[in-house]
Amino acid sequence: MSSTVNQDTKNGALYAYICYAVGLFLPIATIVGIIINFIKRDAAAGTWVESHHRWMMRTFFFSLLWGLVLFILFFVPVIQVLAFIAAIGLAIWYIYRIVRGFLAFNSEKAMYGAAPAAAVATSQANP
Repeated sequence: MSSTVNQDTKNGALYAYICYAVGLFLPIATIVGIIINFIKRDAAAGTWVESHHRWMMRTFFFSLLWGLVLFILFFVPVIQVLAFIAAIGLAIWYIYRIVRGFLAFNSEKAMYGAAPAAAVATSQANP
């Protein structure tokens, strides 16, 4: 995984994070964010930024899946209260994913605990 990333690659992930955050208030922005992820992930291949695109894409698709399940459950009278509580949990999980991802992005760290290539090379050189 390359530790050097050009500014355009970083900006793509940054704009996607911004879209996901705005998506809390304006859901169409999340659609823009996922489109940015699909367009920019190939340019980020092999860098620490690639893991951020994957992180955001997984956040989008899991949120969509569970959002649809909860939407259906809202129509079941007995489960409405539980579905509402689960929807609050989903919103908290979504916010957590965006904040955690952005903080790691701002520190130029890969998601999923992947070490940058420079750190791996250094640790292999000094056993």
